Amino acid sequence: MLFDENKVSLITESQPKLKIESGSIVPPFHVEVSRFDKDMLLVLQKKIAGLYTMTSTSLQPLVQITCPTSDQFWTGGRFISARSLLLWANHGSAYVYYLGSESDVVKGGLSQVPREGIVLISDGKVARWVGEMKVGAGGHGGCRVATCVGQIHPSSEGTKFVCPLFGATPHNNTGLKHLLYFESAPSVVDGPIVTVASFYASAFGAHLGGVAEGAAAGSSDGDVVVKVGEGTPLFKSWPIQSPRSWKATAAVLVMNKYIAVGTDKGTIFVVLLSNLLSPDFEDAEKRAHTILKGHTGPVTCLWCPDPKEVGGSRLLVSGGADGSVRVWNIETGEPLAVFINHAERVINFVLAPQDSTLKYKNALISVGEDNSIAVLDLDDMNCLYHFSGHAAPIKAIHWRSLDEMMVVECQDGSLYVWQLKTGHLDRIAEGTIVEDILGGCDLGVNCDDSQIGFRNANIKKTLAVYPIYCSPHQSPPVFVLQINLKRLINDIYTGTLSETPPSTPTPQSRNTLRGSTTLTPQRPSHKREGSFASIDSTGKQIGQAAEKAFGAIADIFKRPLTPVPSPAKEENGEKKKTRDREDSVFSVSGGEEWTGGPGKEAIDFEVVYSILSAVLVWGASKELDEFYVEKLGLARPGGRVTFGLRGASGYLSILAPKAGVETTDWTVSPTLTATRLLTILALTKAMLSAQSVDEDTLNHITRFYEASLPAAVGKGYEFTSFSYLAKYWQDPIVDIQQAARNLFSVTLAQMSLQQKHDIISYWRPYLPAVGRMEHKASKMSIRATVILGMIGADQKDLLTLKDCKEISESLELLLREETRTAYRSPAVELMGRGFATWEPHVNAALVLRTLIQLTGLAPPTKGGPQPTVPGTSSASASPVSGVPRDPASTTASPTRGELPAPTVVKQQQLTPTLIMLARQAIVQIATINTPLFVSTLTFDLVHSRVVGERAGWLKLLGMFIAKKPTILYAHLSKLVEAMVKCLDPNQPHIRDALQQIVTVNFAELVKMYPNVAFHHGLQRLAVGTIDGTIVVYDLRTATKVQIMEGHKKPLMAVSFSADGKLIASFSLEDNQVQIWQPTSGLLGSFVSAFGGSADVGLGSVGGGHMKSFRTFHAGPPEPDVDLAVALRDVRFEWTGDRAVKLHSVKGMELAFHV
Repeated sequence: MLFDENKVSLITESQPKLKIESGSIVPPFHVEVSRFDKDMLLVLQKKIAGLYTMTSTSLQPLVQITCPTSDQFWTGGRFISARSLLLWANHGSAYVYYLGSESDVVKGGLSQVPREGIVLISDGKVARWVGEMKVGAGGHGGCRVATCVGQIHPSSEGTKFVCPLFGATPHNNTGLKHLLYFESAPSVVDGPIVTVASFYASAFGAHLGGVAEGAAAGSSDGDVVVKVGEGTPLFKSWPIQSPRSWKATAAVLVMNKYIAVGTDKGTIFVVLLSNLLSPDFEDAEKRAHTILKGHTGPVTCLWCPDPKEVGGSRLLVSGGADGSVRVWNIETGEPLAVFINHAERVINFVLAPQDSTLKYKNALISVGEDNSIAVLDLDDMNCLYHFSGHAAPIKAIHWRSLDEMMVVECQDGSLYVWQLKTGHLDRIAEGTIVEDILGGCDLGVNCDDSQIGFRNANIKKTLAVYPIYCSPHQSPPVFVLQINLKRLINDIYTGTLSETPPSTPTPQSRNTLRGSTTLTPQRPSHKREGSFASIDSTGKQIGQAAEKAFGAIADIFKRPLTPVPSPAKEENGEKKKTRDREDSVFSVSGGEEWTGGPGKEAIDFEVVYSILSAVLVWGASKELDEFYVEKLGLARPGGRVTFGLRGASGYLSILAPKAGVETTDWTVSPTLTATRLLTILALTKAMLSAQSVDEDTLNHITRFYEASLPAAVGKGYEFTSFSYLAKYWQDPIVDIQQAARNLFSVTLAQMSLQQKHDIISYWRPYLPAVGRMEHKASKMSIRATVILGMIGADQKDLLTLKDCKEISESLELLLREETRTAYRSPAVELMGRGFATWEPHVNAALVLRTLIQLTGLAPPTKGGPQPTVPGTSSASASPVSGVPRDPASTTASPTRGELPAPTVVKQQQLTPTLIMLARQAIVQIATINTPLFVSTLTFDLVHSRVVGERAGWLKLLGMFIAKKPTILYAHLSKLVEAMVKCLDPNQPHIRDALQQIVTVNFAELVKMYPNVAFHHGLQRLAVGTIDGTIVVYDLRTATKVQIMEGHKKPLMAVSFSADGKLIASFSLEDNQVQIWQPTSGLLGSFVSAFGGSADVGLGSVGGGHMKSFRTFHAGPPEPDVDLAVALRDVRFEWTGDRAVKLHSVKGMELAFHV
């Protein structure tokens, strides 16, 4: 059934229905929308893959693809291009289909593909290609046939997990794609077997020219059959092996400063986290501060609770393959309790919710591989409950706290309901009743195996440590130190570990770190006095990572531990050259220790230095390596450190380390390059700023990574991903935002012209003005607008007229985005930054009026009628909040008709960031096109029917007068006249509402501009203009009373005498001073009546036009003086009623007597 929103009725769909198959192995169906054609949809079932086209009212079938073999079924699919897709089955066989007739496909060698040809698939020798692809609704008619053009078959049979890797980028699109196959190995020791199939697809012939040159000839008959490489055990693909007699099996972070490492021998080492990346480790047995022994088998899981969760105690809980759970005092190493509740290994620990029952507050639940659970009281150190007999592994635990029941949910879908009062099993539930029981529970925790805990890692913590397992009963080959970079930078500036999501470091926190009371980390004394905070130890490297697709992951593969000598164990009294810094407290000038305030834990700067050392590039430049050591006091990390990304749903991508070859890290992917560079630049800036390191040192490092790194890496360097940088283009952390913007500009400058055009071609279809209406406010559309908007603002010549038009329209669409400030903010900033590029394609006056609503200067619209100017009919007002139509706002856009009026912004939609960006954009627009800004402002000041809008413009004008006086200098006469009009006594309610703002603006004008003067007794304001005239206004009547003509060049200074009977004026360009007598008389009235000015907007009374009666020359003309200097230095000083002194540029002073 479909709902027709136009007729508001139900209609029956006439198209045939497709039966949805169901099975126990795979879900009933999988749905995927093509990222190349948003109108196309793939619905994947066991035996049939259906393709549909979406319209505004229906879903129309195109073609169905049946699984080629009866003994297999479809398990996955992915669109390769707008008209080709890849489907794979459960045994690993994969097929590439072209959505079109077989007659469209050309067969031949790869070298025969024309430059404009689109390769559907190629194995590097032969290829299948088409001449063109029609994207959008106009090309769907040819998609009713699916033609198989390529096949991939693994050599071995059996169920496989298939992972497609389509790594093409906008500026490096060779079309190389990979399929990874994972399957169980015959030997448990080898672990999973991984095989790779590589092929070319979805690329132009021009991009494959280099591949075709070295390709051998192949048969062009039949489908392209891609060969699959030989399988390799996953362990053997990791090049680093450990010579140690023990292996690390578990790890947990302790107090954000230490790490506890469990081994396959049952031993637990507690070591300093700050030493993990050092290259000088020795045996952990000799160097660990605390060694915990008790388990008779491998340690399978570790848990270190926050002291707040367990009544303030510093505890460490360990579980082993021997089935025991042991509780330790982490400060003293003393064993507190041993629990034997499981017949097999302990696989996980979960903390019971505080409100689960009333009987215990600090309870831990241990989960065993025998499907049993034990509830342990960490206050009294006893076992409260032991529940066993579950037929399947445990998935989650739920509570019905009022009924005192615990519900154990198993992975087979069954529920075990336990009575907590008596400890007995109440019932076992299966089927439809399961949902009802779970719906009645009010609390719950997840009990998945800790071996997949990396997917559930808390990314809100500054630091987190967890292992990566490849199989259930093997030691993890990789340990990850995950870093939330935003929180880490916030912690660096504040000096404490974050407890809530960080915001932009405040100027006060930055000034505290950079000002006179500089906080300088210093190395601790490492005296052991029974406190865990003063441990002298070293430890085992586990790794380095970053928060969700944003940091570096460092890891190590079972490597030996060689500790850094501590001060207490240095031989011959020789100390290593390193920066003097402290890992627990800051040293404030004056000798006081600062720990970040009561109840807050100070950040360990030794850890931060270790992380910084690990993410930097070593070996690319000998000079830079020496700079790290000599200037920054860093030590080169061990060779078994690598990096990776944390992506959607918690999945990790880790780069296998290559011993002795560090520069290859930059040849893998644009995202990895962008991630690491962003981490390096942002973390370096924050760390060195906190250390008050000189600016030259910071610039030395920044220049290398922004400009010299591609040359140091050489061929194969992957430029940073613009899509990734666009995510952080407006990041609230200033250091991250600035690093992202610098990298964008530098990367764009280093690209070839062809790469730049590839970027534009790739992102253009995602612009909001180009895509479908429902996709205008998507993440992809925002990134496309940011990327192309930056290119247009910085390198306009790269864009065609059509590109500029579409980007301008996209910015306007986002400028009116009402739902999310994050979508509107980049449009506001880019509109101002590239206004010179966008102006020919937008309604500039309407853009300005939209931006003024975002500045927060105008009162919020509350939905009711606003105060308006009497006598102004609604018919004469434009839709723009009561502003009458003026030529600037009614002129049609060169690219399309008049834009709809901007939506009135509600006050709650404004954020400090949006307000700041809007004000900055208006300044940029005013700088680029000052006449436009002034004409729009003055028109609205005079004609707006809404008092609040006039007040907003006046406040904005006041900001310009105070902050950007040089912009307005040439237009002062128009601005003053518009402000005087606001004081019209014929409109008393307008005068009363705006008088205070106008008075403040006039005072600021007199202060900032020497060519504006005010006489309090006469209530008159004199303005010297750029055409050499002086205009005098009477503020009591809001009228123009005199115009004084005599100067031929712009006026730089005007001043009333104390009694108001004389006016002195000065033009710097001709260096001429003139004296005027403004007192009106009978002659002046006749001049006003018969020879006065034809003024616009203001009446003229009194003296009208008049000439000066004294002229003095102050020296040779000064035509090339900087305007800002002139506004600062030039002024009149009246020393008497008839004596005046001129202060001019270059310190010149002249006195005149009238």
